[in-house]
Amino acid sequence: SALTPKLQVPRVIGRAGAIIKELRSESGATVSILDRPPAVPEVFQQMDLKVAFVRGTDAEMHAAISGLVRNARGPASMRQLEPGEHDDEVRLLVPEKAELYLSDDAALLDGTPCSLSVHTIDGVRRHRRVSIRGAETVDLQVAAWRVHEVVLRLARSDILVDRDFDLQDSAWDAVMHAFQSNKRQGQGSAPSAPVPPPELPRMSGQQLSEVLATETQARRQRELRDREAQERDARDRRLRARELQARDARERHAAATESRALADRAREAWAKAAEAKGGGDGAGP
Repeated sequence: SALTPKLQVPRVIGRAGAIIKELRSESGATVSILDRPPAVPEVFQQMDLKVAFVRGTDAEMHAAISGLVRNARGPASMRQLEPGEHDDEVRLLVPEKAELYLSDDAALLDGTPCSLSVHTIDGVRRHRRVSIRGAETVDLQVAAWRVHEVVLRLARSDILVDRDFDLQDSAWDAVMHAFQSNKRQGQGSAPSAPVPPPELPRMSGQQLSEVLATETQARRQRELRDREAQERDARDRRLRARELQARDARERHAAATESRALADRAREAWAKAAEAKGGGDGAGP
């Protein structure tokens, strides 16, 4: 699931739901925007956070998450026109059990300039908020894709089960949490050392191929964007050079025109002076 701030919701849904319908069509996944209890914890409503809940095959969910990141950030041209209006953060909601597998952010973010952090959410025990920050949409898509792949691998190996994905903490969770807290306080003992988590399952050959294909495509898009930026800068430099040359030519032409006008006026003045002098010498008594 992705956490969507209220500001980004119109960009994700679109007018009359046009954008989210297009995302469902292009990805094949079921994408729902959950915004109020009982679908989501009440704390999310208080924080003006919506949950984009995604269901489908692995490939469909990957495509949907990449599309959500793209749509939430909006077009690059809009971000250039409205600096500061677009958040450079992607927020994912993952089961609490996945937190230990996301601690090695160096591996998760390898090849991207993004940063990653995992946070608890007040009032929610079963899930964690994963914050991914980066300047470029394609880098954020790759990082979000990798986090989602970790969650999928945990689910395939039954480390995560269906109830781990329930957004609402159950009454049983609350009772057990209170019971364990009271038991620790009554015994007056320190909490036991955490048990190391099971090893993260390895990806199959097909899954690894899909990962490499997706990230190769992202890298090519980034290289293409860099080339386009370089070509745009080169065009801008050539355009500025032509404008400077044209301005210099106009200034030289204006200076030459002014010089000719001064020369013409000087000749006319000399001619009038000579004519006046000649007329005065020819006059007799």
